[in-house]
Amino acid sequence: MNDTLFHIVVHGEVILSNLPREYLGVLETATPATQVIVCPIRQIIKREKRLPLDSDSYIYLCSYDQEITKKSFSLLFSAFQMLYGAFLQKIREVKKSSLELSKSDIHRLQHNINTYNARIQDDLNSVISLEDTKMNEWRDVVRSAEKEVRKDVKRTAVVILKTIKNISLVNAEMNVYDFMENPDGEIQLANHPIHKIVKLSLQPFFLDFIENKIRFEIQVNVSKSMMDSL
Repeated sequence: MNDTLFHIVVHGEVILSNLPREYLGVLETATPATQVIVCPIRQIIKREKRLPLDSDSYIYLCSYDQEITKKSFSLLFSAFQMLYGAFLQKIREVKKSSLELSKSDIHRLQHNINTYNARIQDDLNSVISLEDTKMNEWRDVVRSAEKEVRKDVKRTAVVILKTIKNISLVNAEMNVYDFMENPDGEIQLANHPIHKIVKLSLQPFFLDFIENKIRFEIQVNVSKSMMDSL
C-alpha cells in the first residue's frame, strides 16, 4: 500500500494520479493549508494538502509516512508543484499547436470547396449563362436553355459528369470537416452492397477514365460490407 498519494488536475483533467477511486472523497475536505489528521479510510495519521491553482486545476498530496517532517512534506509538495508547472506549459504548447493546425486545415478546406464550386459554376456557365441571357428570353428561360443544350449535347453531357465529380469532391471535403469537428463521433455502421460502394467511390472519376481511355467493368455482386453510413 502506497505511503504517498498524489492527484494532479489541470483544467478539469486528471494529468497524474495514483489516488485510488475509494479515496476521491478526501479531495472535498482537503485544504490549501497542510493538515495532520486521522485518515477516515485507513484510520491512521496522515499529512495532506490540496492547493487550488488555475481554473479547475489543483494539486493534492497525502503522506502516511509517520516519520515525514513538516519540512520534508513541504519540499515534496514543491516538487509536485514544479511538475504541475511543466505539465501546464506542455499543455499550453499542445493546445496552441492544435489551434494553429486546425485553422490551417479549415482554410485549406475552404479553399478546396471554393475551388470546386467555381469549377461547377464555370462548367454550367459554359452551357447556359443566365447572365448573358437576353431580356426577351427570360420569360421562357427553360426553352432557351433547351436550345443551348441541343446545340452541343455531348458538351452538356461532359459538363454534367464534371458537375457530378465536383459535387462528390465537395461532399468529401464536408465529410472531412465533420470529422474534424467531431473526431470522436459515433460511427453508424450499416450493411451496404459492395458494388454500390465501388460505384460511389469511382463516380467522381468516370470522366477521367473516359478521357484517359481506361475501361473498367463493375459486375453485380450480392455481397455486403459493414461500414459507416454512406
